[in-house]
Amino acid sequence: MNSDLEDYLIKGDFEQAFHIAQKISYDELEKQMLYLAYENESIANYTFINLLLIELESWKLHGIAYKLLTSSLSFIEGAYVSAAYHARKAIEITSYQEIGPLEDLLFLYTESLTLVSQQEALRLAKDILNLEEDHKLAKQVIGKLSNVE
Repeated sequence: MNSDLEDYLIKGDFEQAFHIAQKISYDELEKQMLYLAYENESIANYTFINLLLIELESWKLHGIAYKLLTSSLSFIEGAYVSAAYHARKAIEITSYQEIGPLEDLLFLYTESLTLVSQQEALRLAKDILNLEEDHKLAKQVIGKLSNVE
């Protein structure tokens, strides 16, 4: 883990943290951010990802924000609502062509019927099957909701 990144985030020095984030891959950034959020449970981790989104918006950054909110920061009131926003933005950016964001939003349907409607869940499941025809969760959702249309 990059202890400098953690130090900068804890101190609120997002500018220095930004310089570190620009030098590492999305996968490494995700790994470090999730680790730090589990360690310190600080909303500063999410705020930093939002700073990155303002400067460098991408579906992968929305994915990191989603993962922070549905895992280590899920105890915060409204975390799943915010996570749904990030999943929808990632889907929009990828034009429904990446399975990850589609799965993220479909997962929220399985967790909370109020964030994702049955119609939206069915549409998501179909979009996932268009990309991966043997996707287990998508098939399960379609099986349960095929009469909703």
